[in-house]
Amino acid sequence: MESTIHQALETLNEEVDTIYLTVDMDVLDITNGAGAPVAAPGGMYTAELFDAVQLAGQHTKVRAMDIVCLDPRKDIGEMHVKAAAHTILSFLTGYCQQGK
Repeated sequence: MESTIHQALETLNEEVDTIYLTVDMDVLDITNGAGAPVAAPGGMYTAELFDAVQLAGQHTKVRAMDIVCLDPRKDIGEMHVKAAAHTILSFLTGYCQQGK
């Protein structure tokens, strides 16, 4: 995962001035909750997502992030909502590490 993220960021680094990251919560495996409308078996584990967005947040051209495909009304036990909040915090951790 780490090498894929680095490769994508370096490719973008050569093409753009600013990188905006959108995290589609459907990327998570359905076992992590029902709050993502089309999540399916075989998706990412939450820890993998948290690591990926933190790594992306560390890149100096990454300036912002948003979350899509999250339906709190369908979530069971707020699992996806909590995963989304942790995803934002993981991104902000990486963002605060930029240039260090």
